[in-house]
Amino acid sequence: MLNRAVRYLSVAILATGSVLAAEETGPIAWRLEPVKSIKGCKVPECVVVDAENALAYISNIEALPDEYWSDDGRGFISLMTADGKMLKRRWLNSTPDAVIHGPKGMCILQDVLYFADNSRLLRRPLQPGGQVEPLPVPEAERINDLATDGTHIFANNDLDLMPHLGELTAIGVSQWMLDGLFTPGENFVAIAKLFVEAREALAEGNWTEALAERLDAELHALHPANRELDSGFYSKDPNEVV
Repeated sequence: MLNRAVRYLSVAILATGSVLAAEETGPIAWRLEPVKSIKGCKVPECVVVDAENALAYISNIEALPDEYWSDDGRGFISLMTADGKMLKRRWLNSTPDAVIHGPKGMCILQDVLYFADNSRLLRRPLQPGGQVEPLPVPEAERINDLATDGTHIFANNDLDLMPHLGELTAIGVSQWMLDGLFTPGENFVAIAKLFVEAREALAEGNWTEALAERLDAELHALHPANRELDSGFYSKDPNEVV
């Protein structure tokens, strides 16, 4: 999937999708509907929409799969209209004074674009002439996704809630979504089968801590080695956010 994404960014709609359905009829089928392909991207990782101005920003890593986290100074961010017209392929380019390696997750807060760049968090005002500014993130190694609640910026790795499926089922969370954008085809099929096994164990009342640990270990082994995996904000205490 990563190799096929090197030259084009495919914009798609994810229709109703579920791995575990609330009804007894079983899983609900989902499908991807291609909308438009945008030429010129180089390993696009994230798209963030500036709804107020009907624009969208695309982070481009421009690296081979085994160089995903390399500090190579080749990354850039593209600018397009919300309906998919490319306005500037290298809206924000790597320069000697403001090096960009592998931009990944992004978010917009108060007209400022924040983006993860390997072990760094960078920001750049959206208005013309804005400068790239690094923000300190102590002990960060591989920052992936970003999100904002309107006051804070949050960063996490790829999300893995396999160990917590029992807790989630107990509180009525019975629909799951799997995202295999950066997982090779056969590995993603194998990961989906792990969640099918988990679904069946939960439905039959056979879910155990030992089973959760085994399935989670197999999941980690199938997940791309160059992408960190953890439980994200699931166990985060909101009172710790200052």
